[in-house]
Amino acid sequence: MNLKIIIAFLLIFIALAVPKPGPAQTGPAPEQRALPDRFVYQWTDTNGVVHMTDDPSQVPKKYRNKSLKKKVEPSSEVAPEQPQGQTVEPSKGSAVPTDQEFEQQLRRDEWQQRYLDWKDKLQRSEQRQQSLQQRRADLITQWGSAAVAPPAVREEVGRVDQDLQNTQVEIDEARHMLDDVLPDEARKAGVSPGWQRE
Repeated sequence: MNLKIIIAFLLIFIALAVPKPGPAQTGPAPEQRALPDRFVYQWTDTNGVVHMTDDPSQVPKKYRNKSLKKKVEPSSEVAPEQPQGQTVEPSKGSAVPTDQEFEQQLRRDEWQQRYLDWKDKLQRSEQRQQSLQQRRADLITQWGSAAVAPPAVREEVGRVDQDLQNTQVEIDEARHMLDDVLPDEARKAGVSPGWQRE
């Protein structure tokens, strides 16, 4: 076979093998890019103090399995890519929270969690109080009065009365925290309004 024919054949083969540029691809504009997901990690320590961070390595090992992972949701999925060598001012309606807004949201979430924890304690104490009141009523109803009940029943009524007193102390403490202490401490700490909303 002639060398010129071989070279011509190879050139044709290479020309056919190289892909030709096609029409412009549809999809997101090149000047936009997807924002990475941002997460907040929250845990409660053994003293009942709620902690939050956006760095998972800051969560102590013993709390990692119990920590809550919350996604910080921007209202927009894409953000314009910054042109090289230029400074672009963020738009007034930017959906990406600033560091200050992010920090404020973390603080609001922390105070809201403290509020919800105390609210839960109040609810559990009130339910226990109702259960104890029912137990006391059932004990006394059998005998008409604690005074005529057998000694064992009178002792049980005494224990229930003591539990009722302790439960009332828990209820009063929870209400005081929810109504007075937490709002006052949050105000002094400069937490933005709205942290008590569920």
